[in-house]
Amino acid sequence: MIALGANDWVILRRPAAKKVAGNWVAVGVVANELLAKAIEAAAGAFYPGSELRTLSRDAFERELRHEERERILDALRNPTLADKERFALFSTDAEAHVRAAQP
Repeated sequence: MIALGANDWVILRRPAAKKVAGNWVAVGVVANELLAKAIEAAAGAFYPGSELRTLSRDAFERELRHEERERILDALRNPTLADKERFALFSTDAEAHVRAAQP
């Protein structure tokens, strides 16, 4: 079971066709806010028209309904191969952007 740590950031997206309350899909979780924001940007380029957001663990628990949180955590616990590959792609791109932005 995945348990979010105090410093974890959850990256979510809502597909363009489902812009109603809820319907958030897990992109991934990381323990660095700057990296999480960079992953959000990379995912946004991959999913044009989708709404993306990055939430701290506290905001995730406060802003989403229990059922939605459980569905998202289940997806993070049991990612498909495609989910893993996309997250690896987003992470690699994001890490490059974070490194390039550092002096």
